[in-house]
Amino acid sequence: VKEVNGFVFDFVAGEDEVARELREKVRVLCWVMTGPKNHEKKAIHVKRTWGKRCNILVFMSSVEDESLPSVALPVGEGRENLWGKTP
Repeated sequence: VKEVNGFVFDFVAGEDEVARELREKVRVLCWVMTGPKNHEKKAIHVKRTWGKRCNILVFMSSVEDESLPSVALPVGEGRENLWGKTP
């Protein structure tokens, strides 16, 4: 039993064996569409949390940001332009 941030987890050694095997067989690409206003506000937290579970994590934005890193695309910001951030 392990407590983390007030939550109690009942962990048994070896119970993550299936997850470890799948990680070797299954590759996950995470494609995150974002914008410059959200790089430090939201995207960086994606990178630091669930983004670590992606084999490849790509941020698409209208501005390059090496801290993420993000790919700069010639697209305006706003929901109406999200399709421009997809291939």
